[in-house]
Amino acid sequence: MQARGGARQDQILAVVTELIAEIGYEALTTDAVVARAQTSKTTLYRYWPGGKADLVAGALRRAADCAPSTTADAGSLTGDLLVCLGSMADTLVGTHGIALVELLNPARRDEALREQMRRLFDSSCRENAAALTRNAAGRGTSLDERRVERALEVAFAWTMNQLVFDGVPPAADAREEFAEQTLVRLIEAP
Repeated sequence: MQARGGARQDQILAVVTELIAEIGYEALTTDAVVARAQTSKTTLYRYWPGGKADLVAGALRRAADCAPSTTADAGSLTGDLLVCLGSMADTLVGTHGIALVELLNPARRDEALREQMRRLFDSSCRENAAALTRNAAGRGTSLDERRVERALEVAFAWTMNQLVFDGVPPAADAREEFAEQTLVRLIEAP
């Protein structure tokens, strides 16, 4: 029974993400979620008692959980960074990315939303930095995990910048140049 409830929750959170991408955060209402997800307000408030804020937080957590894994060892630091950059690009062009971009402006005014987004972003950077550091250790290289985390923060900002100003995430050749010329240097600097 739990698995069925979990699948229903995932479906509702997917609807929340779709609606944010389509109509934006301000226009999102529990009524719109109920109508699109073909559920009841009772169901929404059972799982997300805080209403809209809890729904959006749940959708953000789900988006983070659905992001492609970047833990596989690509054979080199540059390779691992390219996997991360590719994952960021893939995530930002999908529905989750559109919803994330739609949440940026409201997050400036909504402290709870901003904090939720910050926690998920920081957690993702820490997890990926730990994975890249483990991968490097497995190859016999010691990396400062904090530097890797900071480099991933820069990578996300660069990827988001490309998306906002160019309308598309950076191409593979641009990602490779950025990984080699910027990120590796940030991580390996003396």
